[in-house]
Amino acid sequence: MKKALLVLGAVLLTGAGCISGSSPSTSTEIKAPPQPISPQPPQPQPTSPQLLMPNEQGFKPVVGQKYGAFTLQRIEEESLLIFTGTANVSGRFAITEMDPQLCFTPDNASATKIPDVWNGAYTIEFCFSNAEEAKKLLGTDEGSATIAIDGYRVDYLPSSGRPNTILVRVISKK
Repeated sequence: MKKALLVLGAVLLTGAGCISGSSPSTSTEIKAPPQPISPQPPQPQPTSPQLLMPNEQGFKPVVGQKYGAFTLQRIEEESLLIFTGTANVSGRFAITEMDPQLCFTPDNASATKIPDVWNGAYTIEFCFSNAEEAKKLLGTDEGSATIAIDGYRVDYLPSSGRPNTILVRVISKK
């Protein structure tokens, strides 16, 4: 028994079998080398169309997708949608009362060519970004016309003003 205690005492004094002792030569604990902390790259801001939230009417814009006769080219300022394309549309034109602008309301058949970002909740109507030229071509009276338009810009939040396009030419006018 004394012999067993002596062996046990010798083992304890030399640190053999010790896993948390201070003697590095006899320790069996394996420690991983410290890992350097690298800075995280900045996360992209939600300007990608896949990250934009749908508007109240459920419209969620996707860059590159075709809407009517137009293709969504890009999104500016989080909700201003810039479309490329051309279309011939028929409908009615008039000067608006609240803010005197020459605007156009396409008929039902032509409205299918225009991106409907409000999913039918509002009447499709647009004004002309080349307003002075449009007034020269259409006049300032009310009327009906078939026109060629180029491009389409709309803020998909409905309280942000009227969409606009460029009047290229008047095909017919009544």
